[in-house]
Amino acid sequence: MCRACVLSHRRCRVAKGSRLRLVIGPVNTVTMEKNYNTGGMVAAESGKDARKATVTLYHDETRPSALYVPIAAASSVEEAKEKRRK
Repeated sequence: MCRACVLSHRRCRVAKGSRLRLVIGPVNTVTMEKNYNTGGMVAAESGKDARKATVTLYHDETRPSALYVPIAAASSVEEAKEKRRK
């Protein structure tokens, strides 16, 4: 079963043994400010100012990439549950 979980300022419980997939793409949501790639002040830009952007993700022997995912210890998770119950 595939379950999308946006990991921006949120927590997400992932079952033991699950696999993670990293998808990189442009941000286009109501919760994030759109960047029109002008180099100017994002809050002052509009669709009229928009410029095409090319994003390159390097992942090879000379430019390795890594994704760091913080993992909470089981005891920390239980402590957080107890605090929420109170």
